[in-house]
Amino acid sequence: MIWLSWYDIKRYTTEELRNEFLIQNIFKADEVTAVYSHVDRMVTLGCMTVNEVVNLEKGMDIWHTFGTQFFLERREIGIFNVGGDGKIVADGEEFNLTYTDCVYITKGTKTVTFQSNDPKKPAKFYMVSAPAHTSYKTTFIPMAKANKRPMGAMETANDRVINQFIHPDVLQTCQLSMGLTQLKPGSVWNSMPPHTHERRMEVYFYFEVPQDNVVFHMMGQAAETRHIVMYNEEAVISPSWSMHCGAGTVLDAETARMAILNGAAFVVSPAFDEATIKLCNRYRVACMPGTTTIQGVIQALELGADIVKVFPGEVVGSKFIKAVKGPLPQAQMMPTGGVSIDNVGEWFKAGAVAVGAGGALTGGGKTLAEITETAKKFVVAVAEARK
Repeated sequence: MIWLSWYDIKRYTTEELRNEFLIQNIFKADEVTAVYSHVDRMVTLGCMTVNEVVNLEKGMDIWHTFGTQFFLERREIGIFNVGGDGKIVADGEEFNLTYTDCVYITKGTKTVTFQSNDPKKPAKFYMVSAPAHTSYKTTFIPMAKANKRPMGAMETANDRVINQFIHPDVLQTCQLSMGLTQLKPGSVWNSMPPHTHERRMEVYFYFEVPQDNVVFHMMGQAAETRHIVMYNEEAVISPSWSMHCGAGTVLDAETARMAILNGAAFVVSPAFDEATIKLCNRYRVACMPGTTTIQGVIQALELGADIVKVFPGEVVGSKFIKAVKGPLPQAQMMPTGGVSIDNVGEWFKAGAVAVGAGGALTGGGKTLAEITETAKKFVVAVAEARK
């Protein structure tokens, strides 16, 4: 799957939506299925062992697909068992998994195998893998050790418990988070109120769906929703689209924490502050520190900043991004200050991943209608620049 924006997807037919985002036939006997998405470079996998001990890499061309010697050389993986009892062996360490048990396997693990205890009741291993920059501890997480968060209410048909398995409150990972939501009888909504995550995409896997029943998975933006009809043991890729609530001009970690506790999905700062970046990473909230030096860009990358804000953009110009992209092609940079509808194309041509607009959007005493019209022009200009 290639990276697609909402601007593209809103024109898709139902068939095109299903082709791009729906993952079917996840479990095949003694095989490993894998879908590699360019959205955050996530890999969704499934393995149902019946008569064989199956290697994680079965059927994959690791070097061609990932450019590494083995699958987890630069990746981490989370695994849930949604079938019968089974066993996972990771570099010689054995884990016995019953229904809904989970294992986190760290970067650098060379060999992972799966097997079922009873071929008549095969284990079904559902997996998600993300890029990783360092190694942590491979960990077995049973349901009893998951962090439990009751949410919702019967009155709103979303009474549920979110069981956080791979989560900062349970164990350390590079970026992977996984959980299992249990709906109470009579509740049908998983994510309500609807929301998005600026920092990351998500993959939703639905199971325990009765035969002949379906799930209507909602996606898109609040005023322009789409849906995909799904059956039992199917997954769907959910990119981080639509509007988000965030906080800008954050100068220190204290202010960042206040913003996060009040619901900010991302934090933008005009300057580089190490403590702010670390705090955002701790809470899995996107952080965008500001700088206009290559040293600042390198430090931001080393600390795990999601995007580097180039500020003030009008001082260094688009040539700064082009120059930095030479030695640091992996740097994701977003200019603010000096960005206008007329020069958006120049910034993207130089290598910007996004742009930020303040005065150009709201300055000059614009009315709400004028701001809305300007925003629409920005959206069109950005879409044209990204073609």
